[in-house]
Amino acid sequence: MSASVIKGYARASSMDELDVVGSIMTIGPSVIMGLTCLYLRQAITANLCFHAFMLFAILTSGWSLSGPKNRILHREGSFAELPMPQEKHRARRYGFAMFSVGVSLYFVCRFLSAPGEYLGVNRLELRQTLDEFGVDRLDRMLVFSLYFSFLNPWLEEVFWRQVVRWRLRLAAASVCGKDCPQSRVKSACRHADVFSAVAYSAYHSVIISQLMPAWFNLGVAFPFLAGLAHVLNRVADSPRLGVDACVALHAGLDASAAFWILDLRFGFLDGAFP
Repeated sequence: MSASVIKGYARASSMDELDVVGSIMTIGPSVIMGLTCLYLRQAITANLCFHAFMLFAILTSGWSLSGPKNRILHREGSFAELPMPQEKHRARRYGFAMFSVGVSLYFVCRFLSAPGEYLGVNRLELRQTLDEFGVDRLDRMLVFSLYFSFLNPWLEEVFWRQVVRWRLRLAAASVCGKDCPQSRVKSACRHADVFSAVAYSAYHSVIISQLMPAWFNLGVAFPFLAGLAHVLNRVADSPRLGVDACVALHAGLDASAAFWILDLRFGFLDGAFP
C-alpha cells in the first residue's frame, strides 16, 4: 500500500461525502442482515439483498467487478501490479485447500458433539430453526449452495477488500492531515483495515447468532471471521496473490459452509454421527 497515493487521493476527495458514503457501505450489510434475518427470518432473502447492496455500491463507486482492473485503476500500492498467470492456478488450489480444511473441521465438530446435538445445540431444534429461515427444500438449497459458493465470494471480496477498505483508508488519511509523515498515514490505514475486518465479521455474526449460542458466536465465530478478514486484507495487498486469491479462499470456505448447513438440515451424516 502506497501511503503517498492514499494521501493524494484523500486531499482530492470530498471527505464529507466520503464519510457518509463510507459509513453506509461499512454498516449497510449488517443492517440488511439484521432486518432480513431478525425480522423476516429469511436467510436466502438476506443473501440476495446484501448482494444487491454490494453490487450497487461497487458499480456506483466507479469500481469494477474484476479485481485486476481495480488494481490498475486505483494504483493502490501493490495493487498496481497484476499477479502472474500461474498465480491464478495457485489461487484455485488455495480454494480447494480451504474447502478441505472447512469440511475437516466440521467432521471434527460432529465427532465431538454429543448424540443428537451439534456443539451443545439440539439438532432437531437447529433443523427447525433452519426451516424457519427457508432452508427447507433440498433441491432449492442445492441450487442456492452453488450460487452462494461462487457469486458470494466474488462480490464480498471486491466489496470488502477493495471498495470499503479504500474508502476507510481515505478517511483515515484525511484525519491525519496533509502534512503528516508517511509513517503516520500507513499506521492510520492499518487501523482502517482492522476496522473493515471487524465490520466484515459483525454482519456474519447476525445470522450466526440465530443458529448458535452466544458463546460460540462471540467466542469463536466473531474472532475467527475478524482474524480471517485481516489475513485476507494482507493477501489482497500481495502482488503475487491479490484479490483473486482472496476470492478463491473465500469460495472454499463458503462451499464448506454450504456443506455444513446442508448436512445439519438434511442429516446426510446422521448414520455416521448419531
